[in-house]
Amino acid sequence: KANRLVKSAEFAATERQDIEQELILRWLMRRGRFDAERGRLETFADVVLNNAIRTMLEARRVKKRDDRLCSCSLDDSIDEQAERGETRHETYNQDDYFQATGVRNRPQVELLDLRLDVRQALRRLSPRQRELAQRLMNQTVSEAARSMKVSRTTLYAWRKHIREVFTELGLDGYL
Repeated sequence: KANRLVKSAEFAATERQDIEQELILRWLMRRGRFDAERGRLETFADVVLNNAIRTMLEARRVKKRDDRLCSCSLDDSIDEQAERGETRHETYNQDDYFQATGVRNRPQVELLDLRLDVRQALRRLSPRQRELAQRLMNQTVSEAARSMKVSRTTLYAWRKHIREVFTELGLDGYL
C-alpha cells in the first residue's frame, strides 16, 4: 500500500519509509480492536490501512489549501524592476476568481451571450411552449402535463419543438 501511495502524485518516493512507518503504527494501535466473530483479520487490516491512507491523503490536501502558505499580499508589486509595478490584485479579475472558487463555471461574457441566445430561442416558441420550457426546469413531463392541464402526448410534441429550436440555435448542449 505504501508503494501505491508513493506512485500517486501526492507523495514522493523519499517518503516511502515514513508512509510504511505510519501505516505500521496505525495497524499496531488498532489491532487490539479486532473481533474474530465480526470478520477476518485480513479484512480488518485492510480497512484499518485504507482509513489510515485516506487520513494521510486528506491531511496532505488540507496542507495544500492552507492560506498561510502564501506569504504574499495582493498589494505587493509583481515586477519590482518596473517603474510602476503592477500589483497582484490588478492581475486577477472577477471571472477568474469566481471560476477558481467554483462560484461560476463560465466567464461572465459567455453567460451573457448564453442568456441572449436563450432569450432568442424562447421568442421562437408559443406562450404555452415557453411555459412548458420553464416548468421542465423543475418538473417532469407528467407533472407539467397535470399542472398545465394538457395531455402528455401534446407536451411531448411541444418538447420536441423546443429541442429543435434550441438545437437550431446551437443550444442543444444545454437541454
